[in-house]
Amino acid sequence: MSLSSPTKPNGTGVDDQGHRPGIWSRVVALVFRATALFGVACLLGAAVVTVVDIGLRFFDTAIPGVVDIVQLLILATGFAAIPFAFHRDAHVSVDLLSQFLPRRIQSLLAALASLGGVVLMGLILYYGWEAAKMQMMFGDVSQNIRIPMIWYWVPLLVGSALSAPPCRRSPRCWRRCRPSPVCSDLLLEGARDMTPPVIGLLGFVVTVILIFFRVPVAVAMSLTGIGGFTLLNGWSGTAFVLGAAPFGAVFPYNLSVVPLFILMGIFAAQAGLSRSLYDAVNAFTGHLRGGLAMATIGACALFGAICGSSLATSATMCGVALPEMRRHGYDDRLATASIAAGGTLGVLIPPSIILVIYGLLTGTSIGQLFIAALIPGLLAMLLYMAAAWVWVWLKPELGPPAERHSWRERLTVLGRVWTVLGLFLLVIGGMYLGWFSPTEAAAVGALGAFLIALVSGSLTRSTFLASVWQAAEVTGMIFLILIGAALFNYFIETSNLPFFLVDLIEGAGLTPVMTLLCIVVFYLLLGCVMDALSMVLLTIPFIFPIVSSLGFDPVWFGIIVVTVAEIGLITPPVGMNLFVIQGAAGDVRQSTIFRGIVPFLMADMIRIALLLLFPVLVLWLPGKMF
Repeated sequence: MSLSSPTKPNGTGVDDQGHRPGIWSRVVALVFRATALFGVACLLGAAVVTVVDIGLRFFDTAIPGVVDIVQLLILATGFAAIPFAFHRDAHVSVDLLSQFLPRRIQSLLAALASLGGVVLMGLILYYGWEAAKMQMMFGDVSQNIRIPMIWYWVPLLVGSALSAPPCRRSPRCWRRCRPSPVCSDLLLEGARDMTPPVIGLLGFVVTVILIFFRVPVAVAMSLTGIGGFTLLNGWSGTAFVLGAAPFGAVFPYNLSVVPLFILMGIFAAQAGLSRSLYDAVNAFTGHLRGGLAMATIGACALFGAICGSSLATSATMCGVALPEMRRHGYDDRLATASIAAGGTLGVLIPPSIILVIYGLLTGTSIGQLFIAALIPGLLAMLLYMAAAWVWVWLKPELGPPAERHSWRERLTVLGRVWTVLGLFLLVIGGMYLGWFSPTEAAAVGALGAFLIALVSGSLTRSTFLASVWQAAEVTGMIFLILIGAALFNYFIETSNLPFFLVDLIEGAGLTPVMTLLCIVVFYLLLGCVMDALSMVLLTIPFIFPIVSSLGFDPVWFGIIVVTVAEIGLITPPVGMNLFVIQGAAGDVRQSTIFRGIVPFLMADMIRIALLLLFPVLVLWLPGKMF
C-alpha cells in the first residue's frame, strides 16, 4: 500500500532509472511546477487574507466578502495542484494483489489506470465547460461581493485541461482494453435484472477490487461512480452529475481547512522540529527503562499534531529516534514498533485531515471533531507509552536506560520548541474558546508555521521549493480523491444501498450495540488491507446513515472511525506505517517489526474498548466549547 512514486528527476538531471529527460519533458515539467507554485501562492494568499480579517475584528471591521475571496483562492489552489499531482503520479494506491501478477498484466493494469485518469479529467473538462456556460448565461454571482461565478469555474476548466494529457502508457495496452460490444450489451442487460441496492453493492465490491489491483483510489471511485450512476439513471443524468459534482466537491468554504493545515505541517517540518521535539521529550523520560521509546512516542504525538501526516511523521522520526535507540542498545523490535505506533497519532490528534474529510462527508462540525479528538489522542499516547513500559518491565534488556538530564538541560531544550508548541496551543485553544473557526485556525497555523520556518533560517530557497512541491502533491491528491468520492456518493445514494442496509439490520433484530460492534469489526478487518483515507471515503456514504438511524452521536462515531483507521496503519499484513519504517530503517526485517507491534495493538484494543464503553471521553470537551 503506497502513495505511488513516479520516476522523478534528481539533481543530476537524470531520473532514477537512468534516463535523461528530453527538451519537451523538461518544458512540461516546468509548466507543472509553475502551476504548483501558483497554487501554493494562492494558498498563502488565502491564509494572509484570513489572518488580516481576524486582526481587523479588533477594530470592529472586516474585509468585504472574505469568504468569497478565500473560496476563489482555494479553488485556484486545488485545481492548480491536481495537474501537478497527475504529473508526479501522486496517487493513493494499494499494491495488495497486483504485486503477485505477471509483469505484463501489471503493465496492462497500469495502462488502464492511466487511461482512466485521462478519461475522467476529459469528462470533467467537457461537462464542466457546459456547466460554466450555464453560469455565464444566467449571470450568477457570488453571495457576498458578487464576483461573477464564471471566475470560480476557470480554475476547474484550466486544471482539468492540464490534467488530461496524452496517456504515457503504451498504446498497445490500450488496444487490449477495448470492451467488445457483446460484453457491453450483456452487462447492460444483466443490470436491468438487478435491483438498485444490488447494483450499489456490486459497485462497492468492484471499487474495492480495482483499488486492490493498484488502480488509484480517486480513479477507481470516480469510474465506478460514473458507471453505476449511468446504469441506474442513464447518461443524461450522469452528464448533469459530471458537470456539478466536481465543482461542488471542492467549493465548500470549510474545505479550506485541508490545504491550509497541510501547508502548516509541511512548513513546520521544514523548520527542523523533529529533532527538537525528540530532544525535549527525551530530556524528561530518557533515563527510565524504555524511556527512549516513550520519548519517541511523545515526540511523534507532538510532531504529528503539527505535521498531520502519519507517514511523514513515521519516516521523519525514524531518522531521528532509531539511531539514538540503537546507540543505547535498544532491541529493534521495540525501537521500530514504537516509531510505527507513535507515527499513527498524527491521524487522530488535531489537526487531522481525516477528521476534516469525515466532517465534510457527514456534515459534522469540524471544530467539535478536533476538540473531541484531544482526550482520545492523549489516551492513545499514554497507552502506547504504557505498552512500552510494561514490555521493558517484563524484559529489561529490550530498553536499557539512557543518561539523566539536569533541569537546566531540560529547560534549554524546551526553549527550542516553545514557538511551535505555542502555535499548536493557539490553533487548538482558539477553536475551543471560540476565537477562530476551523478555517481561520488553519490559516493562523499555516502562516505562523511559515513565519517560524522563515525566522529560524531553515526556509532556504531549496527547502521552500521542496515544501511547495510537497504541498501541491498532497493537496492535488486529496482534492482528486474528494472529487472521486463525490461521484461515488451520487451513485451510492441513488442506489438506495444505505436505506436497504438500514432495513436489513432492523429486520435482523440486531440491537444498536450489536450493530455498532459489527461495524467496528468490519473497520478493523478492512484496516488490515486498506489505508485510512481510502477506507473512510469508501465506506462512510453507506455506513453513516446506518449509524445515524441508530441514534449514535456523529462526533463520537467519527472519533471511533478515525481511531480504527489509525489502528489499520500498524496492523499486519499491509499496515502502511510498518512498511514506511522498514524502508526508512533499511536493515530491519518485516517480521521483526510485526513481532514488535503486538504490544501496541493490544493497547489499541484497550483504547477502543474504553471509547466504546465511556463516550464521555470523547464528548466531554465538545460539550464545554464556547
